[in-house]
Amino acid sequence: MIKLKKILTIVLGLAAYAYIFYIIIIKQSLLRILFETTANEPIYLILALLSGFLMVLLQGYYLSKVFKLNGVKITLMKSTLIWLSTIPLGIVTFGLSGFGIIYYQAKKQSNSDKKAFAATVVYYAANLLINTLVSVVIAFSLIKEYSLYIVLLLFILVISFFLARKLLYHRFAKYFDVLVKSSKSLVKLSPFVLSTILANILIFIFTAMAFRVDLSVWRLIQIAVSGSILSIYSPTGSGVGVVEAGIVGIMHSFGISLDKAAIFSLVYRVFNLWLPALFGYAVILNSGIKRFRGNA
Repeated sequence: MIKLKKILTIVLGLAAYAYIFYIIIIKQSLLRILFETTANEPIYLILALLSGFLMVLLQGYYLSKVFKLNGVKITLMKSTLIWLSTIPLGIVTFGLSGFGIIYYQAKKQSNSDKKAFAATVVYYAANLLINTLVSVVIAFSLIKEYSLYIVLLLFILVISFFLARKLLYHRFAKYFDVLVKSSKSLVKLSPFVLSTILANILIFIFTAMAFRVDLSVWRLIQIAVSGSILSIYSPTGSGVGVVEAGIVGIMHSFGISLDKAAIFSLVYRVFNLWLPALFGYAVILNSGIKRFRGNA
């Protein structure tokens, strides 16, 4: 399964990026648009970069709150480094390596399998559920004609959750008591997950302002959360290629030129994904977490 994920990420990712660069080269507008952006609106690129750093810190803070709610002591710096290390591994797996890193670090800090398991699952469950709910609600007005499919998707997710719980109960019975108690923490964690969503939206909006994308703020928010949905449910790691292509398609449908939409999507993903992934890879290389490299 992980090998299939790697193949899909490479093939679909390269195909999407090749198409985007093809658009840019054909239009011969890369240098022109970048020059216009840096000459006229450089401050917004700086704000987008700062929003990227803010997103990283908020993700680290959210992870630290999950740990503490499950009885695992950890510093903000350490939780931030742990989160960064999950990004490059998440690109080439179904998040399994990231899951392993968080579980390993939680167990190392707490010396408890139950606490480590609960902290790891609650972290991913809260992130997935709240991100999906918020993204669907905001993007709903953008894709009203697909409302039936959205409801069907949520129904499938709920049914899948209960089936998985039933199938896995006997194998992980000793952990489910902890998970039931920890489920109450989902409400407590909501503000922290929402703050990470807001930081990502700020990256999107500031990047759009830098490129003078002629769309309303609300429309930009809709497109940003639509990208988040694509990232969560993409067949490729971290939505590589799928998110970029989706953003280009949606923006072009609203009248933005293909070349501008293509360059915008690339720059946005640099702040949203590739810079955190680069820092995360550095963390993996320079810490004890490097033991997971072989599992990526």
